[in-house]
Amino acid sequence: MKGRLLAFLAASALICPAAVAQNNKSKETTTKETTMVRTETKAVASGYDLLSNWNFDDSTPVTTGTVSLRLGYQYWTQSEEQSRGDRDDDHVINPQIFWGAAEGLEISVSVPVWVGDSGETGDNGEGNADTYLAFLWNFLPDQDGFSMALKGAVRAPTGDNSNGVDGELRLILSHQCSESVRGHINAFAISANGDNDEDLRNFHWGAVFGLDGPLFGDESLRWVADYMHRSGEHFGSRNINMLELGTEWTIDASNRLASGIQIGLDDNEDTPNFGARLTYAYSIGY
Repeated sequence: MKGRLLAFLAASALICPAAVAQNNKSKETTTKETTMVRTETKAVASGYDLLSNWNFDDSTPVTTGTVSLRLGYQYWTQSEEQSRGDRDDDHVINPQIFWGAAEGLEISVSVPVWVGDSGETGDNGEGNADTYLAFLWNFLPDQDGFSMALKGAVRAPTGDNSNGVDGELRLILSHQCSESVRGHINAFAISANGDNDEDLRNFHWGAVFGLDGPLFGDESLRWVADYMHRSGEHFGSRNINMLELGTEWTIDASNRLASGIQIGLDDNEDTPNFGARLTYAYSIGY
């Protein structure tokens, strides 16, 4: 009996340290796995690429090797004073293709088509269905929460009786303000060289200040807000001030939906009273 007791105690002395070691190893593995999950969540927040549905661009390009097919709809309304003599309610459909051409480089093409006016101005006239070619180059990917990109765009006169070529250059700064909220600053200049629009200024400039962040912990639904101040589009008009609010929903890895509203903050003739946007995106990786 005494021999059995001694044998039991000796076995316990061997088993218990092994069990404790195994338990500690399990805790260590759990801790490491938890740390990895948290790190991955932060990476998703800082690398989120907003759809081109807003007055501002973020510095994150489309993922390399991905093609994003997008269909946008935009509506805006202007009263008689804002639309240079007639009430104006425009409806525009905008098919777009975005391509992650290389690391940090995004190329896109879009053809916005004016499809109707429920106001009094009638046919939109020259320039309808022009083609816009653009690139976005993320030249400073991520330095201590800051990221910078340069965007260039060209309007080609492929539309109805269109002429001239317009160009836009935009500097984009994005900053990770907190674990999940980002801030954005855009400064842009536009050279307008066609005569599709009467009394159009040849040079436009502006700046946009934007924010985006998650409505829920998994970041599938994000809120977006921005304020834009830019020059008036026509000679004799004052500067434009607009507020934009919206959401962007990541349905799954391939499907996303963005919606927003725009509110004019002044009574200038180039400032819409109200606007709304809706964009659906389907992404394909190769």
